[in-house]
Amino acid sequence: MFTGLVTLPLAPVRGVVWLAEVLKEQAEAQLYDPGRIAAEMQGIADAVASGEMSEEEAAEREEDLIRRLNEGRALAQEQAPAPPPDAPVASAEAGAASAPAGDAAAPAPAAPAG
Repeated sequence: MFTGLVTLPLAPVRGVVWLAEVLKEQAEAQLYDPGRIAAEMQGIADAVASGEMSEEEAAEREEDLIRRLNEGRALAQEQAPAPPPDAPVASAEAGAASAPAGDAAAPAPAAPAG
């Protein structure tokens, strides 16, 4: 409670910082949106077809859009949550190794001679 009272004057600053972070996230989401990038690519193709833009300028803008698309994918991979350390591995070997011990298809172990 004491900490809350002492840091109360900083509340407006924390609010502004939070707002700036939200605005940044929204701007990045729009900048790297694959749908928006595809629409811009179509706009470039239309501009070239109508003669409003040269092939060289179109190629430069398309390279920039492809770079943005790749950056967006890289950011999405960085921000994706990592699987928990005890999560099962999704592979054919892992599936075979994690078969239940009482599986009816598996042969029963031989009894020791004795």
